[in-house]
Amino acid sequence: MTQAELREYRSLYKEVEELRRMLAEMEARRGTDRWTELSGTVYAARKERFEEAQRRASLLLERIETAIEALPSMERRVIRLRYIEGVSWSKIAFVMGYSEPAVRQKIHQRALKRLKSIV
Repeated sequence: MTQAELREYRSLYKEVEELRRMLAEMEARRGTDRWTELSGTVYAARKERFEEAQRRASLLLERIETAIEALPSMERRVIRLRYIEGVSWSKIAFVMGYSEPAVRQKIHQRALKRLKSIV
């Protein structure tokens, strides 16, 4: 498991959420005079993209969760907060009661090294 894979998951998660929002907006227009044949085509394409991104995110999350579970609790918490929930470094440090450099340079780096060796 690499930092790039963790970032990829976060990116996929954001894409899924954005597509989910767009699909909901389009579904709200379905059946109104604002719904056209083009709307239906765009909707179908976005839905297909949504399903593919969701599938990829689910597969990647499964791998990530398996690897994260093998980490010690403090490292597991930092990785989840940062990459799964998208929390800023300063908020992670505050929540955990450590300085930001301690969280980034010690706990986070140690977690990344362990993740690389796990997978």
